[in-house]
Amino acid sequence: MSYQKSQIPHVLDVLGDPTRRQILELLRDRPRPVGEVADELPVSRPAVSRHLRLLKEAGLVADEAEGTRRIYRLRPEGFEGVVAYWDQFWGQALAALKQHIEAGGEMSETTLIIRKELPIRATRAETFRIFTEEMAAWWPFEGRQLLDGRKEAVVIEPFPGGRLYERTVDGQEAEWGSVVEYEPPDRLVLRWHPGYGEERATTITVEFEAIGTSLTRIVLVHEGWEVHGADAAAISDGYTSGWDTVLEGLAEYFVR
Repeated sequence: MSYQKSQIPHVLDVLGDPTRRQILELLRDRPRPVGEVADELPVSRPAVSRHLRLLKEAGLVADEAEGTRRIYRLRPEGFEGVVAYWDQFWGQALAALKQHIEAGGEMSETTLIIRKELPIRATRAETFRIFTEEMAAWWPFEGRQLLDGRKEAVVIEPFPGGRLYERTVDGQEAEWGSVVEYEPPDRLVLRWHPGYGEERATTITVEFEAIGTSLTRIVLVHEGWEVHGADAAAISDGYTSGWDTVLEGLAEYFVR
């Protein structure tokens, strides 16, 4: 199951309170009972209990009985979605910096890079498998296919030089591109040219990064637009929003 974006605003609201952040900093050092937390803060014990309840409801802390006391500790997995949320901005900033450096210190109109990130609540192995082997089940075909008719499969042949193609139930095939690197569960690199010649192929790199034990961040980078010449900016603009729709389809597939 992927991390629910609707949860993130609530967690950020909870983290917005300075007292609750101080409580998290205290629990970062070691688990503590309510009284010990209250001793470290200029607020009453009942107020600390209310803050801990909100942190628990947000999934950021957990508690357990120890004799007559309840001991509170951090839940590292509760922070995974927030980390992924902020990482998307950091990743975009790094992509912009890379573009700036490669352009010799000036942003170049011909140096176009699309970068998208998506956190998925699954292991890297499962995420890679779904992405490569079940594409026909999650790919939003409306306006993103070459052949009419119901799709039987989208095939990514699992080796360098392998084909990427769609196939209909009546056996028709249309090529989307080819495989450059196939390294499960870490990395997939494709030459992408659906609907036009291979001489105008762009490059898609998809990396699968582990965040904690059960969350995977998909990082998709689409570049090489200069092969389209004067049309590069216009074509890449269409893909910028198009990849958002595609990744939304993938996210929805994981929460079925």
